[in-house]
Amino acid sequence: MRPNDQPNTTAESVPQQRPFPSKWRIAGLLIIGLVVLIIWFLGVAYFGWQRGEALREESETQAITEQIARQKELAAGNINEGNYELALLRLDWVIEQDAGDQAALALKSDAENGLLVLFTPTPTAVATAVPTSTPLPTPTVGPISSPNDELQRIRRLVATKEWQAAVSAITKFQLEFPSYERQETDTYLYDAYLEIAVDMLNGDDVEAGMYYLDLAATLGDLSQTMIDYETWAELYLQGVAFYGANWDASAYYFRDLCLAAPFYQNSCTRLQEVLISYGDDRASVQEWCPALDLYTEANRYDFVPDLNQKLETAQEMCALATPTPEIPTPELTVTADAVDSFGFETPVPTTGP
Repeated sequence: MRPNDQPNTTAESVPQQRPFPSKWRIAGLLIIGLVVLIIWFLGVAYFGWQRGEALREESETQAITEQIARQKELAAGNINEGNYELALLRLDWVIEQDAGDQAALALKSDAENGLLVLFTPTPTAVATAVPTSTPLPTPTVGPISSPNDELQRIRRLVATKEWQAAVSAITKFQLEFPSYERQETDTYLYDAYLEIAVDMLNGDDVEAGMYYLDLAATLGDLSQTMIDYETWAELYLQGVAFYGANWDASAYYFRDLCLAAPFYQNSCTRLQEVLISYGDDRASVQEWCPALDLYTEANRYDFVPDLNQKLETAQEMCALATPTPEIPTPELTVTADAVDSFGFETPVPTTGP
């Protein structure tokens, strides 16, 4: 074989080396991967937040629905007991939530009719007489000369619902005549205490109302309605006591009151005011996520002009304040284990620990 006929193996013996990517290209790929991963995490967080908001709204709607059903049930019981005023308080709140609630409208009609019958005197056939004006009982000055006459005056005070005057007269009567018709006068005093207590508990002097309720409890057992009033008043007074001093505690008591008796002392409106003030307090120290929760809860109730803006600001700031997950970036190091075909060392990337 001629030398020219021998196969040329020089070129074939040299292995083809694939060009290795530069470290900048690797770094670029890692950055792209990191960005994609961050976007994925943010997407998962966003859809999780949306799902959480949907579940919260569903829970709030269910709670209001259950409360409406509960108030209608209690109102029906109040009507059966003849407590039409309390039934109307409950039903007015229900109708505020759902003006088309036919069951509530029917119950309200029953309560109004019952109240009308209660205060409408029954006509009786009497002989025609010259009308004379009946003077109101005048307070007895000095010692009581005739216990029977004074008892008649007390009866007229109770019949005309002159409760404060009745309390004063009965108290004086029992001091002078401790044993004279004591059961009857105790009953009058018990009724007077309760009537005064209810007026005050529904008005501006809740503490005085609690005082008269305690006085009534010394003379007889309180009905469930009065026990409910006592519970509502205690929650209200606690909520007011912490107002401005401890927003968290104030919100705690008004939450319970709003849930138990939303019609009492505008409890839900007061709760909303506390929640907004509490949210403002958290926002003032840059605690945006707790502020967002408080504003969101407050937004369940009546419309407040500035609340939507506060809610949007808290959402934006809470999203910025939420830390993104940190992903470790591999470190590039160079080893001299690889040698190219020309005898030069080729950098081989390895990942650090």
